[in-house]
Amino acid sequence: MLKKKKKIVAPRVANKAGYQVQDIWFHRAKAAGYRARSAFKLLQIQEKTSLIRPDTLALDLGCAPGSWLQVLSQIVGEHGRILGVDLQSVDKFSQKHITTLVGDMMAADTHEKIRDYLSEIQTEKMTNDE
Repeated sequence: MLKKKKKIVAPRVANKAGYQVQDIWFHRAKAAGYRARSAFKLLQIQEKTSLIRPDTLALDLGCAPGSWLQVLSQIVGEHGRILGVDLQSVDKFSQKHITTLVGDMMAADTHEKIRDYLSEIQTEKMTNDE
């Protein structure tokens, strides 16, 4: 006679921000060093579509807490560039090719900050000997 496997039920914790899911993906994300379980969503999209290429520029709108920035960093590599924009600040990354901005995508000043960043990258590429 076959025994039924027990269903794994992960604990769920309520915090000030509201309901926090702590399922298997939460635990896998923490074990892999990702800031959130959403990292696996981008990894799955990338696996199916190969949408993001190495050595390119990636823009992450609504980037907090930064798990997609972590995955993007792995995909584009150190010669690529990543810009994350969010209403709230995001903890710094050790990788120099990840830049974050605090701003509202509906505001003109945020658009200007993004244009400035893109101009810097263009200038960097033009003056780089690689």
